[in-house]
Amino acid sequence: MTTIAVVGGGIGGIVASYTLKKDLPDCNVVMIEGGSRLGGLLGMSTKFKQQHFDIGTHIPAQTKIDELDGFLFSSVCSNDDWNEISRIKGGHYFNGKLDATHHNVASSVGVDALRDGVVSNNCGDIISNYRRRFGNVLTDNVFLPSIKKFLPCAPDLLEAEVQRYFALDRLSEHAGRSTEHSADTPLSLTRIDLTGKTIPLAFYPKNGFGVAKWIEELVTKTRQLGVDIKLNSKIIDVIKSGDEIESLVFEGGEKFDCDHVVWTAPIETLGVIANPEDMAKLSELYARTRIQLFHFVFDRPYETDCHYINCFDPKFTPYRITLYENFASNDYSENGYRCTVEVIGHGNLEKPIDNEEIVSELKQMGVVSQEATALYSEQTGVLNGFPLRKLGAYKQGREIVEKLGKSINNLTLTGSSEPGVFFSNDVMIKTFSCVKALCKQELTNFDTA
Repeated sequence: MTTIAVVGGGIGGIVASYTLKKDLPDCNVVMIEGGSRLGGLLGMSTKFKQQHFDIGTHIPAQTKIDELDGFLFSSVCSNDDWNEISRIKGGHYFNGKLDATHHNVASSVGVDALRDGVVSNNCGDIISNYRRRFGNVLTDNVFLPSIKKFLPCAPDLLEAEVQRYFALDRLSEHAGRSTEHSADTPLSLTRIDLTGKTIPLAFYPKNGFGVAKWIEELVTKTRQLGVDIKLNSKIIDVIKSGDEIESLVFEGGEKFDCDHVVWTAPIETLGVIANPEDMAKLSELYARTRIQLFHFVFDRPYETDCHYINCFDPKFTPYRITLYENFASNDYSENGYRCTVEVIGHGNLEKPIDNEEIVSELKQMGVVSQEATALYSEQTGVLNGFPLRKLGAYKQGREIVEKLGKSINNLTLTGSSEPGVFFSNDVMIKTFSCVKALCKQELTNFDTA
């Protein structure tokens, strides 16, 4: 019987394992995770009494792929323990103002007129990219101050794609397109227009649970299908026979024989199988930001109905603020009102930040009332946060992946192991599509007897 090892127990590994076992039921599919739990950041949860807190804003949403959504959401669509969210409502705070209608910086006719400095060249660094698309005034007064707030790196050294990780890649649309800004102009292409588009449904658990509950349900489905799971199994080496991986070697010395490897773990984990010099070069260009998380339970409802708020204002400490009880649209919660505040950026983390300071800023921003009291507060941290990609990081990552693909015949790289793949839905969609193609291609090659 063919044994397929799925490396990585994040959402990509879960999707890959389920899809492989469903399409190749006679194969032995084993998901291998180096840590003690599955789901990656989605599987992490802080708990106070019966209240759960996520690691930032993580709201599962449909992928618009029927088969994949059937796995991801069939058990929650008709479940009274889950909220169905027709549209995730994001807001933003910038320049001393809370805008509850857009999660990006908002556009307007006046803003659109600020087109000075727009040129035709398309440079790869953030500053050149901003100037080409938005002009000098918006670049210098809106986007660069926000990027500098979050990342401990000179913006001209960063790849333009980093904008997207912080919702700083475009303007939200207000009242339609100006005739000055046709589809040919750079600025018009940066505005969000939902006309004629179907917004995927999103889901979030009720009764104080967090997104880790969703991960638990997916893991249960995966186990029930027949996927084996190995936790606390950190891979430190591989044994190859010619141009194929024959065995994975775990930290404790155990060897795991396999016929095919589907690697879904983040790209920085490829050091086990990639050229050390290539990985050393990648580490100079690619890193993850540290995130400090502040969890609160307040004694009264929030002052806004947003599900989350992005704080772009450099004068304030928070980045993203998640308001859990708004997912259920509850005016009253007997257990209080949960809130998680993410703080990122070297400047914000240089000195200790106390909970009272964050509460004070939430009140100044108008997120919670001046009379609100924090019934509970706790701090946690995450080391592997948002990607910090310097110029050349994507190219170097792509070279590593392509070299591995050419040199190892029984290796499939997908999900977070691919350069540039970060957001959960991107991971799920790309992993599912890749594994479906693998199953179709290898159906006659794998020994399913």
